[in-house]
Amino acid sequence: MTEALRSSLSIACVLAVGGCGAAKQIRTDIDLSDPADQPPAMGRDIAHFQVIDGPLFRDGRPLPGDVVQTHAGDCYFLAALAQLAGDHPEIIESAIQDRGDGTFIVRFFDAPVKGRRTPEERRVVEVRIDRQLPTDARGQLLYARRADHGGALWPLLLEKAFAKAKGGYDAIGAGGNAANAVFSLTGWPVRYFPFRGRDARNGFDATRVAEAILPWLKEGDCILANTPQDTGFRGIAGHHVYSVVGSVLRPEGRFIVLRNPWGRVTKGGSRDSDGVFALSVPELGRLFRGVAVGGPTLDVERWRQALH
Repeated sequence: MTEALRSSLSIACVLAVGGCGAAKQIRTDIDLSDPADQPPAMGRDIAHFQVIDGPLFRDGRPLPGDVVQTHAGDCYFLAALAQLAGDHPEIIESAIQDRGDGTFIVRFFDAPVKGRRTPEERRVVEVRIDRQLPTDARGQLLYARRADHGGALWPLLLEKAFAKAKGGYDAIGAGGNAANAVFSLTGWPVRYFPFRGRDARNGFDATRVAEAILPWLKEGDCILANTPQDTGFRGIAGHHVYSVVGSVLRPEGRFIVLRNPWGRVTKGGSRDSDGVFALSVPELGRLFRGVAVGGPTLDVERWRQALH
């Protein structure tokens, strides 16, 4: 980290907050330990932290379309944010508290024993952050970005708080565990269910997998699907995590609806779709490795019956 960056982390900034009368000056202290360490693959230096103004929520509530991933490899976390914003906005709303002084308290859940993602094992972790976010020399945000100019800040702030909780942007921006992200945000029991391998000895059965996934969707569970390193299909990114947001029944069969946290289906593609698309259940099994599922009353036995 450069000396200039260290200095920017130690100073205080002044925000002008408009009210019914004259604007008032609010002093906010930087409170993030080494958040600027970037994944080496990004290949460019962070210039400084910049105060980003804008509403916490657009239209008063979190929306999936607020979430836009860019350079960092934290698709697993941002896909979880988008899925929860769609099905459980109250989770997002309760996770971040605006203190009214330019700072926010963000709540996560942690498991003292690695791998034990259950309500009985969880503990609450609170992180205090401010509006200063890492930008490049041109003033462009380096990690999650707003869907549009003046858009909602909640995904960027939750990402910053997650980076602080985990030890820096470099710790969260080079890939991660989707099940751990869901647990960190909800505290719900979470399990990963592979489509193949040791826990799916009989191979992929599209009908049975659909029978397992559809009730989870109906119950509002948080479902994330991850791909292998190479999907062999140009339209589906490798080593990537997507939100599973619904299903549709078409004449040719059942389709699972997914959202890419990029906010577009493919790199360079249009944002008109907000990254939402549908795959048939057999396509889901062919292109994806499995799903991470979290819910207040997760039915693990359902998956075992589907794949054995």
